[in-house]
Amino acid sequence: MAYRQKYEDHGYHDLNQEETDVSKINAAGLINLRVQESWGACRRYYNDGDYNSLRDELAALWPEFYADATSQQVREFNNLNKAIALSLKERWNNRKNKKQWLYFNIKYKAAVYQTWLFLKTLEKAQGVGKAYIDADRDDWE
Repeated sequence: MAYRQKYEDHGYHDLNQEETDVSKINAAGLINLRVQESWGACRRYYNDGDYNSLRDELAALWPEFYADATSQQVREFNNLNKAIALSLKERWNNRKNKKQWLYFNIKYKAAVYQTWLFLKTLEKAQGVGKAYIDADRDDWE
């Protein structure tokens, strides 16, 4: 009897609601772990000057934010990827001209860095990494 009263005091009238809430919290926790691990890898790649790995890690982060992204944010991410691809192409095409190669290498690094800033801003806007809050429930602290 006391066990059932505990759940009713917290707004649970059946165990299915509790399982749903726990599942949402666990899913959010797993997302937070993946995202934080990726941000750590991004920082290491940036510090090491490994922009190719940084670019790949940022591409791996995008699916974590994509589902909640607006169409404008999706377009902006796609434009950043196009800028990265264009600068890589130009860098390759000018590999024999050191001055031009350096110029496009800087453009490439800037585009990768802009993608990083964009995703960090998107993370903050979407609230990824924050505590789980169910707007329909007023009994969660």
